[in-house]
Amino acid sequence: MKKSLYLFIAIMSLSVTVAYGQKREKHKSYDKFVWYSVRNGDCIEAQTKQKEVIIPMSVGCKSIEYDAYPSKKFFVKTTDGYMGVYEKDGTCVISPTKYKEVEYKRIWDVETGDMEFYFVMNNGAAGVCDSKGNEIISPEKYTSIQFTASKPYYFEVECSGKEGICDLSGKEIIAPDKYESIVTHSLDKDVYFSVKANGRVGICDKEGREILGLTDRYSDAYMSKTKETVYFRVKIGDKDNGVCDINGNEIIAPGKYDQAYLSYSDGVGFYYSIKKGEYYGICSVAGVETIPPVYNSIIYSSYDNCFQYKSTTGKWVSISSDFSLEDAIAEVGDKYRLVDASGNPLNKHLYDLLTYLPEQSIYSAVLAGYTTLVRPDGTEHTPIGKQIFEEAYNLPDTENPKKYELYNLLLQVDPDNTYGYNASAYNNLGVIFRNQGNDDMALAYYNKCLAISPDDQTAKSNIKAIKSERRAARWNAVGEALGNLSQALDNAGAGSYYNQGNANYNVQNSPSDNNNTRNYQASYDIWAKQAERLYNKLTDKNGYTGSSKTRTVDVNAFHKAQREMRNISMKAANAGKPVQKSVYQSKVIH
Repeated sequence: MKKSLYLFIAIMSLSVTVAYGQKREKHKSYDKFVWYSVRNGDCIEAQTKQKEVIIPMSVGCKSIEYDAYPSKKFFVKTTDGYMGVYEKDGTCVISPTKYKEVEYKRIWDVETGDMEFYFVMNNGAAGVCDSKGNEIISPEKYTSIQFTASKPYYFEVECSGKEGICDLSGKEIIAPDKYESIVTHSLDKDVYFSVKANGRVGICDKEGREILGLTDRYSDAYMSKTKETVYFRVKIGDKDNGVCDINGNEIIAPGKYDQAYLSYSDGVGFYYSIKKGEYYGICSVAGVETIPPVYNSIIYSSYDNCFQYKSTTGKWVSISSDFSLEDAIAEVGDKYRLVDASGNPLNKHLYDLLTYLPEQSIYSAVLAGYTTLVRPDGTEHTPIGKQIFEEAYNLPDTENPKKYELYNLLLQVDPDNTYGYNASAYNNLGVIFRNQGNDDMALAYYNKCLAISPDDQTAKSNIKAIKSERRAARWNAVGEALGNLSQALDNAGAGSYYNQGNANYNVQNSPSDNNNTRNYQASYDIWAKQAERLYNKLTDKNGYTGSSKTRTVDVNAFHKAQREMRNISMKAANAGKPVQKSVYQSKVIH
């Protein structure tokens, strides 16, 4: 019994020792994945929180690391020095018994989707596995492998100091046994390879065939492409910008120009833009210099099918695409202007900035801060004058200072009225002064409008309104004076007759009375005529021509005339000398 108890205690002590010999450590990555490592001596295993085994101790892992980004996988290294890859659930992707080194690589591509690879190494030899761990390139032949820099993607491989190319399936395109260096050039969806060997350069196509055989004439060569036209760019030492055609024939010698770029029309290259120092010229696709590089700028207008170049004198001159002189496009001074072949302006506008847009075959023009497109014939797409006028016109009356500024800007940038808005601008300036109560300035601007557009009905109506108000004011003053005189005579008991001077005045300003009508009737008729004129103006079927302010004045004047007519009529009746009443004494105006 005592021996059994000692044996039980010994077994329990051993169990506790084993338990305490294992160290469990929690790991949490930034993608919130939680796992636990349990170490026993030199080995380690991965477990879940619930102690479920992910990577067992039997694998013999010396280290386990979880890569939260970008792979989201476990990378393990065994005590034997091999590496392997496991999914988070413990599924083995690459067994830790095959490769000494494993590196995860990923290509991000929004068009074709992301691609995952594992670059592996064994004893200095490089290979590649796909995302499921299947071997694409065995780590036997190549000493290094890497991706090409851009699409379409390839593997660049190296062996014994020579470089080669494999596609993503592992197929060898260029064997690493000839070229010392290979540079990949992606052109649209095609790819070409610049190759070098023993100081010579060449070009291979995407199938690995040499399309520019190795030559020692050039120090570098690479493909270039403009839409459908492919050509070679070549250089000799520091002499750059040489060009060869697709057959390897030299078109432009390296170093002849500081710049030589192929331009195209409808997808086909059809001239080279060249530059020497600060000056530009043109070569044909055959490399013939058709416009020497002596011009400050040069462009091609597909609209006119011509080249336009700016000379050192500041003039824009044009030459047709077959390189025969044709017509001039623009001349440059402090401002910019479009002109025809003879130098005659295509429009009368001097722009602050005029820029040719070859993609649209049109010009972008800036004047006084406003921008528009100008066609090669000189017409503006959205006239700048119209932009300025409409901005001013649409402003509320509370912003009259801004209106005034914009209308004057229009008159300043277009003194010749080429946009056709100056008459309206002058009329609207008159309205601004009219609203300020300055009728004299308003009349001056209305008359400037009529000087440009004699038949402008708006300006005529505005002038008529001012004159009508002034005439009404004079009549009101006369009526007021007569009323005051009549009241004074009544108060003085001076009788019912005006003196000769007033009689003469009444005859000139009221219906004539050859029978020497008494002064009651004459005074009444003056006010009746005033009431009639005002009533007709206020009820005109074509609408009232004045402002709301002047209408109020006219309504008040009409009511005053009616009051005077009623007063005179009452006094005449009391004197036993009734007057003939006007229908306008009882008319109603609100």
